[in-house]
Order: sequence, then C-alpha cells, then structure tokens
Amino acid sequence: MYKILFVSRWYPNRLDAMEGLFVRKHALASNLYSEVQVLFVKEDNSIKKTEMEFSVVSGLRETIVYYPFSKYRLIRALRYFYALFKGYQQVKRSRFVPQLLHVNVLTRVGFFAYLVKIFDRVPYVVSEHWSRYFEQGYYRKTSLLHKSLTKFVVNNSSYLLPVSNILNKALEKCDLRNKNTQIVHNTIDDFFWNFPKQEKTPTKRILHVSCFDEKAKNIKGIIRTFLSLYQKRKDIELVIVGTGPDFESVKSFSAIQKNVPIYFIGEQKPTDVAQFFSRSDVFVLFSNYETSGVVLMESLAAGTPIVSTPCGIAPEIVTNKNGMIVPFADEKCLEEKIDWVLNNPAVFNEKEIRKTAEQFRFSKVGKQLEGIYCKVIEG
Repeated sequence: MYKILFVSRWYPNRLDAMEGLFVRKHALASNLYSEVQVLFVKEDNSIKKTEMEFSVVSGLRETIVYYPFSKYRLIRALRYFYALFKGYQQVKRSRFVPQLLHVNVLTRVGFFAYLVKIFDRVPYVVSEHWSRYFEQGYYRKTSLLHKSLTKFVVNNSSYLLPVSNILNKALEKCDLRNKNTQIVHNTIDDFFWNFPKQEKTPTKRILHVSCFDEKAKNIKGIIRTFLSLYQKRKDIELVIVGTGPDFESVKSFSAIQKNVPIYFIGEQKPTDVAQFFSRSDVFVLFSNYETSGVVLMESLAAGTPIVSTPCGIAPEIVTNKNGMIVPFADEKCLEEKIDWVLNNPAVFNEKEIRKTAEQFRFSKVGKQLEGIYCKVIEG
C-alpha cells in the first residue's frame, strides 16, 4: 500500500466540523486502498501558543495543528507555515514517511508541498474544489504574485485533479493547466443508497439542501418559484435543509408569506439528510455556480429526480431519465420543470437513478485515486 499524506486548506476541525468535509471523504476513499494520513493547520484566536491534536476517524489518522491569531499578515503567514512544518515533522516522527502528498485547495498548501518535493523528494498531486476560479469568484482580482505562485504550484504538480469538468474549464481560463489532468469527482457515503423511497403521498415534497450562501445558491429564487407554483397547485411543500451565513435572511424573506408550507429544517446529521432525500419527490438546485454539487450525487443515490441549473457536475450526470436542466436564473422554466417532474413520476425509475450515482461510491473514487498514485510513485 502506498503511503499518502493529505494536506488541505479546508478540513473538519474543532472550530467547524463541516469545513472541507468533502476532503475528509476523499481521504477516507483513498484510505481503502492506500495508507493515508491527514495534516491540517487552523488559526484559532482563542489560544496563545500552537496546539496539536491527533484523532482517528474510521481508520483515518488525522494530525491537526492550531496556531494563534495575529493581526499582522506576515506573522500570520509565518505561523501558518510553521504549523505546517511542525505537523509534518510530527507525522514523520510517527514513522509515517509519505511517498506522495495529496494537496487539496490551492495555493498555500501547494507551495508547502512544493518545498517538501524539493527537500524530501516527495511528489505531489493537487485536487481543486474552490469556486474562486469562476468569473463570479475573486481569483482574477488577486495579485500577479499570487497568480504566478498558483501557476507555479500547478505546473510542478504530478497531476491536477479538478472535481468537475466545469471547474477544470474555469482553471484553464485562469491559465492553470497541467499536462496530467484528470477529473476526480467528490464522493458520498454509502448509506445514501440504503434508505428506501417512501410510499407516494398526496403532498408532493420539493427538497433543497444548502449551505445558505445566497450569492451562489439562489435560494430566494427557489422560494419565489415555489410560491408561484403554489398558487396553481396546493398539493406541494418546500423543505429546505441546512444552515449558513444567509440562513436568517432567507428565512425572513420566506416569512413574508403566511400559511405557506415552506419548512426550514436547519442543519441535520448526514443520515438524516439521506432520509430527507429518500422522502422527497424532487430535489431542486438553482445555483448560479458550483464547483461540484455533492447534493446532486446524494439525490441520485437516494433515487430522487433532480431539477438543476447547469452548474457543477449537473451537465455530466443529469439526463432525461433522472431529472431536468433549466437555465440559470430562469424561474419560469424552473417552475415548469418542477411541475412536470411532479406530474410524471413514472418517467423516473428509482433503481436506474441510483445506478447513475454508483461512480461516486467511496470504493470507486478510492480505486481511481490509487491508480493515479501508482502512476506517480511507480513512474
């Protein structure tokens, strides 16, 4: 088994258990076929000196280094890299000598991996998840030095692994290319396949699962669409699961309408989210942009048809057998397609929909990553 060290800009931690959860899932998938450890560093303004924590999650060993906040950018940067190197030395002292570093989310951890490559002769690959490379993102407004460093890190990696074709195209537009580029999708927990679809009920449930970033997710557009459709048919409800920075704003926007079946469920455990998917008639994603769209994968694994904008992986996986694509910001079309899906449930076969999601299982993604590691390490 290959020894792989994951290093990431985002990762679940004691300050935010949801941060970079998709990176942990990639690491868990990789750990099925390789020996994987994770190194992550996080600023914590509640501490005065560097702290290190060790944990094991489903057999995956994690080293997380917390470092104190500073109002000075240079000191913060120095503390960040000090924490990374301190954590890296601790990993090696534990008799884990990585054969490859798997970088997640550029640029800082990528530069760290480059230094390890130079001094320890350990190659690295880069997985990118961030939406900042889209036109709506801020990468194009960053400094020339930052852009040059990002390009340098990408060029010196053994593989570039975007999580979707649409993100890869955005990276190319930012002149971030690698001759060895391969799409490696995010992965989802196996239990999404385990919950049977509920029996049909008179009330049709429309589901949205979100991190409540209104700029990206356009949840208010979904609510306006639902309100319009509700004027024409009273047999529907809208259930919104999740929380985030715009939760209260969106909830207040919805509260203007009285006695309308719109339910904000808040943050839920992953298994509970899976049950919401299995108990819904259609899942709606009306995002302006997504790098991937894990919720799309989860909906398919639960056997629930999708109505989505062509964001993230939607153009790659949504077909007329498992859902429908609507134009960005087109609420009239969204309403028509939701109405059509609810009126034609026989078109969407649960078993066939679930099959579409098989490619996102831990075992499938883990095997794909193992193949990439093999090419890099074995040459």
